[in-house]
This record gives sequence, structure tokens and C-alpha cells, in this order.
Amino acid sequence: MVGTSMRTSKSLIFKNGRRIRVGLVDDHPIILLGLEQFLSQQMDVELVFTATTIQEYLLNVKEAAPCDVLVIDFSMPDEAKDGFAWLRVAQETARDAKIILFTSQLYLTKICHGKNVGVSEIVYKGDSQQVLLEAIRNAADIEACSMADMASWDRDSKKLTKKEWEVLLWLAEGMSVSEIAGKKQRSIKTISTQKRSVMRKLGIKNDFGLMSYLELEGVTKIKKESR
Repeated sequence: MVGTSMRTSKSLIFKNGRRIRVGLVDDHPIILLGLEQFLSQQMDVELVFTATTIQEYLLNVKEAAPCDVLVIDFSMPDEAKDGFAWLRVAQETARDAKIILFTSQLYLTKICHGKNVGVSEIVYKGDSQQVLLEAIRNAADIEACSMADMASWDRDSKKLTKKEWEVLLWLAEGMSVSEIAGKKQRSIKTISTQKRSVMRKLGIKNDFGLMSYLELEGVTKIKKESR
């Protein structure tokens, strides 16, 4: 792996015959080290590079194997005019990668949704590492959606199970996957799986599409339909 040393995990046959290749960019070395150690233990993930600055990223992205998923800290101080300028750099230099924004800014989902920036997922730094892992796995299987994709939603509520309705309702109320898991005393993996199932049944490709659906339907309507 470019930029750091790590032990190599055993190979796991993924859908395309290999593991998910991931790049990580965060200006906090402690956070980066923790994520590196966590992801190196996952059998379906190959960490191809890490970087703590945009300049280091630009060097590594040229030298390393192409990544399937690029996880970037939205705020990289003193190296870009703003987070969206940095995002455009990442999109232009890793054109084939699905991008996950890793952020502590709770308002970012709504802003990105409004701008239709074309990233696959947003993960908050307050969430667990398992949430990020599920986002990586999810991003590896989907294309980032545009607003035009949302016109094809299938809102057939009869497709959802009772537990899936519960998860959808809690998401509509602003709860994170980690918070739902804690509330119901279930694993994060279970809640993430139910969330993905809801999105698949509704024809929603990513978190932006899900947010648009929740805004359009509203908590009151979702509660009524779930009965």
C-alpha cells in the first residue's frame, strides 16, 4: 500500500473476483490510523493508499492501484478553498471511484443533496467504524445517483416488512444507523442491512436519494403508511 505499511489480509473473492480497493484521505493521523487498522482486518477490503494532505493524495492516487471507493475528509484545512473545491479535485483525479464523504458536519447531507454533487455516501465521524464499512460495501455496488434517477422510484409500501418500516421511520426522524441499533439493541450490521433492503425495494440508490424520499414523504405520511 502506498503511503503506509500494513499487514496483508487474506484474499477474498468479491463479485468481480477481488476485494474492494479503498483509498483514505483525512488530515487527522489518529483517525486515519484507526481506520487503517480496522479496514486491514476486513476480508473483502484492500486498502491501497492513505493520505493526510491533498498533496499527498495527489501523489498516491497516481502511484497506487486505482481505488473502487475513495473515503475523503470533507474539510482539509489550508489546502482547498472549501470542501466542494476539494471534492471536485477528488472526482477529477479518481474518476472511476465511488466517493464517500467522511465528516463531522451534521448539516452536510442536506447541503450536498441540494447541490446534487454526485457522491455515493456521507458518513459522520461520530458513527462507528462499522457504519463506514457498510457504506464502503454499499458504494462498491452502486452508481452515484442524480436527481433524474429519483423519478423512477417505486414507492410500493407493501414491499416493506414491519422491521423495515421501523427503520425507515427512525431514519425519517433523523436517527443514524448507530442510534437505531442502540435503540433496538440490534447490531449495526443488521440495521444497515435493513436500510439497504428498504432502499432497494424503493428503488433508491444512495443516501441522497433516501433523504429526498424522506423529505418528500415526510414523517407523518410514513407513520400512516406503516400501520
